[in-house]
Amino acid sequence: MLARCAGKDKYFPLVEAFFDSQSDWVVQKPLQPMFAIAKQAGFTQQTFDECLANQQMLNGIEESRTRAASKLTSTPRDLLINGKIYRGALTVEELDKQIAPYLKG
Repeated sequence: MLARCAGKDKYFPLVEAFFDSQSDWVVQKPLQPMFAIAKQAGFTQQTFDECLANQQMLNGIEESRTRAASKLTSTPRDLLINGKIYRGALTVEELDKQIAPYLKG
């Protein structure tokens, strides 16, 4: 949710920052360490709190997760890429061919 609230230009850098610092915020009380990371992306306490309180966004994320989970029969064998299901193991070359168009900005 925080990466989505950060905006398109900060989405991936913020996701990367959260992955890189999981040991800091995957704790019993994660909000303060998460805010410290989000602050680096320009969040204030108010924008941080508003983002996490956005029920519409949370519902959309949950709906997307539920839809994907209902369509996949086996993970990691099945992949869902931009709404299309790829069944079975893809080679690195096949996977690259499928995701390359989405990586071009």
